[in-house]
Amino acid sequence: MPRTTDHRGPTPRSGRAAPRPRGLPPALRTAARRLSTLALVAAVLVVAVSATAVVTGRWQAHPVLSGSMEPDLPVGSIAVVQRVPTADLAVGDVITFRDPGDADELITHRIVSITVLDGERVYETKGDANDDPDPWQVTLRGEDSYRLAAAVPYLGYSVVAVRQPEARSALIVAGAGVVLYALVSLFLPDQWWRGRVRAAHPVPVRESEDAP
Repeated sequence: MPRTTDHRGPTPRSGRAAPRPRGLPPALRTAARRLSTLALVAAVLVVAVSATAVVTGRWQAHPVLSGSMEPDLPVGSIAVVQRVPTADLAVGDVITFRDPGDADELITHRIVSITVLDGERVYETKGDANDDPDPWQVTLRGEDSYRLAAAVPYLGYSVVAVRQPEARSALIVAGAGVVLYALVSLFLPDQWWRGRVRAAHPVPVRESEDAP
């Protein structure tokens, strides 16, 4: 039987080129993405708990706009104060109180002496950077007062900005978006994300070299 020769030429290659694997393996990439999402959720929860503490009044944060307490409280930092029983205050504590001359202003100064007048404790205060004590004596009549717990540098001016209604609204919307993204990233399967990426960036079709 005579041999026949196939003149059809080489078999055309597939029209779609096989994508080359790039980056981390899929399993490792999925684990890294979910770990980063968990870290994001944890950070959001920490912020939420801190905000709740401030809203309930147990803690307060006040921007430092003067240098009277430097170097411990530099200008532009945040004074984080904790609500404590007034009876627990002692000489050396840094407290936050309303300016006796202007009830709308808050002052954070150190207690330098405590005396009792007519059955009431009277506090003499002073800024660490000031040469003389304050020209007043403070009477804290409430059961609780606020004592300095920590100082956070460089964030004081941002707190002042956030107090503006427009900035607060923008932060709430942005925070809600971050939480939603974190939850979606955490619970949707990785196959869904890969499908979305393929749909957005399809692999180009390569023409066969033997095509007419």
